[in-house]
Amino acid sequence: MSVGEKKDRAKSWVWVVVNPWIDILDFELSRLGSRQVSWRWRSRRLERLKPLRNQMIHGAGLLLDDLSREKPAVRVWEQEHDGGLAEIENHAAATFDALLGDGVFRAELGDRLGRDRGLLEWAIRDASDSDATNEFGELCVNFAPALSNEHGAAAFWTRHRDVLLAARERLGGPLDGAIARQKQRAEAHKELLVALRWEFVDAYDIPAHPVGA
Repeated sequence: MSVGEKKDRAKSWVWVVVNPWIDILDFELSRLGSRQVSWRWRSRRLERLKPLRNQMIHGAGLLLDDLSREKPAVRVWEQEHDGGLAEIENHAAATFDALLGDGVFRAELGDRLGRDRGLLEWAIRDASDSDATNEFGELCVNFAPALSNEHGAAAFWTRHRDVLLAARERLGGPLDGAIARQKQRAEAHKELLVALRWEFVDAYDIPAHPVGA
């Protein structure tokens, strides 16, 4: 392989795999730090936190495989990342099930829906009690902040969020533990990836980012 080919290969690793991976971790850290894991009750999956390859552009997987052959630790980091998200997803589902099976949570939510259902926009107001319970269980699992005014439950959630989240705090310990572990992994992986980027930049005399990017 010529010097030019080696440089082009290193550029592909850095620009298509390593830099986007760092950006993905930055996004995930912003979500994990606030415990907003984007779990959805209908699919029972995480919506915005996804396995690494699902978040990269088409074709990046081949370059990731190539980089992993050069640096076997990279494969371990990918497996740790995806495994940690799977752990969060499983604990989120378990927390949701625990909330819906918890008499205190159901009583608190039922009482507040009975008094303040009028605060909900029609799509949620007219939903069945079961669907409404699922929606608010999902908000609790995701430790949802104040909702935008466009959200049909914004006013209701603002009024009753703290009371409803008390059950999430009581039942969500395993989920919070999984989130904390993934946050630690993401921080460690980001540090390793930044070091790897500069290793390639120095070894192959290439820019860290495409010119003009």
